[in-house]
Amino acid sequence: MNYFDIKQNGMKEFLQNRKPRNGPPGKHIWSIILIALAISLLGDLIAGIPTLYLCRYVDDPGWRFLLENYLVFIGSFGLMILYLYSYDRELFNTILPANHRGLKGNTLKQLALGFLAGMALNGLCALIAALHGDLKFSIGRFDILYMAVALILVAIQSSCEELILRGYIFQAIDRKFGLIQAIVWNSIVFALLHMGNNGIGPLPIIDLLVWSVACSLVLYYFDSLWFIMMAHTAWNYTQNFLLGLPNSGLVSERSFLHLEAASDSIFYDFSFGLEGGIISTLEFVIISAAIILCARKRKPNSIE
Repeated sequence: MNYFDIKQNGMKEFLQNRKPRNGPPGKHIWSIILIALAISLLGDLIAGIPTLYLCRYVDDPGWRFLLENYLVFIGSFGLMILYLYSYDRELFNTILPANHRGLKGNTLKQLALGFLAGMALNGLCALIAALHGDLKFSIGRFDILYMAVALILVAIQSSCEELILRGYIFQAIDRKFGLIQAIVWNSIVFALLHMGNNGIGPLPIIDLLVWSVACSLVLYYFDSLWFIMMAHTAWNYTQNFLLGLPNSGLVSERSFLHLEAASDSIFYDFSFGLEGGIISTLEFVIISAAIILCARKRKPNSIE
């Protein structure tokens, strides 16, 4: 898996000539997925029990929402890193900075670009929905400490999902079974993990699948796990804590802007949010198509 390995003749020839590599734990696709799910579940239990206990002493609904829905991911995040460090150093190294054996796109530049990209993509969806008359905002309650802590915890939650889905499942399957199966299976698992969210339906499911395909291609082509971690972070943070919109069905108790009124349309789903609208899906389709087109036409060179 490396953008810099793409042959001059394009993506098609590259895929035909790639040879899946061997690697540690996970001899079958189902075993790779089960390892990831087990780590996620165990991590949730490790962090979830003390988090629920802590929330018993938190009266503020905003802080309680933040802790219950975002702090709990710290368990899975830490456990996944520990697992990779102990059993799969090759994939563990993909988390590291570019100058410390990490992916060549794991740089501060790509970190910043990922955050800006996620914010811009989500902001565009909200802008179109607002211009269509689906969203009306007012200034909400701004608490600099709360917003700062929210950013940190959202970064943990979003990075945890990307680490497990793209950092482990995608790369582990790609290493042994090839790119296409890696994209398909990590996308299916990503969508299934959101099946219990409020407002889930056909368009949100399609959106989740297309988002996962786009993230997989970005990781594969630009060789940057950091970029998609920060893009995911900025997307969730913008819609949940800056705009006060549902984040995959979860509505924050406190945000910079307050949603005064909302209506269903092709641009906004009242229950699921912007991710249930057509603009979000189109964005990810365009990104995926652009990357495939570039992979077929461009010669390999540094993204820096």
